[in-house]
Amino acid sequence: MNYAYIRCLPSDRDMAAQKETLSTHPVDEWVKEEEYQINDALDALLERIGAGDVIYVQSLVTLAHSPAHLMVVLEQVSEKKAVIRFHREEIDSDQPLSLNLEQMVRMFTEFQSETVSLATKTGIDRAREKGVSTGRPRKKDKNVREALRMYRSNLYTLAEIREKTNISKTTLYRYLALEKDGDE
Repeated sequence: MNYAYIRCLPSDRDMAAQKETLSTHPVDEWVKEEEYQINDALDALLERIGAGDVIYVQSLVTLAHSPAHLMVVLEQVSEKKAVIRFHREEIDSDQPLSLNLEQMVRMFTEFQSETVSLATKTGIDRAREKGVSTGRPRKKDKNVREALRMYRSNLYTLAEIREKTNISKTTLYRYLALEKDGDE
């Protein structure tokens, strides 16, 4: 049996890109993972596959969260004498790789980098859903107002303003520009 395994990714929430990519393969059943960090559909698929079955995935990062997770999945598939075909990397789990060491290291470095990036994006998305603000915290309005007052008085140098308010020259000029844009 031929399966296509697709997973909700921050860059492909509706999995449309994966569906389009894998639709060129002979797929009998689509297996969808609705959440990036949950493997229920993958675990169920790995339980029911058998000898000769093929699982098509768009890429390494679609299948696993880390190199260790990838190794576990590959071992389970191998034990059941099934095959995974990775579309983007153009590799099959049952075929020897015709890559030199540099190409292999580059491929796994990209995989690890993508898994870290996806985990970070997923964490940020979840935090935003809970109402947590992300990014660098804003300066206190009191300090900004004081810095603007000092600047307009022409009695203080930028270094003195910075020292007394802890507002950098760049931040001060940004707030001045925002005020100017608001006046127009």
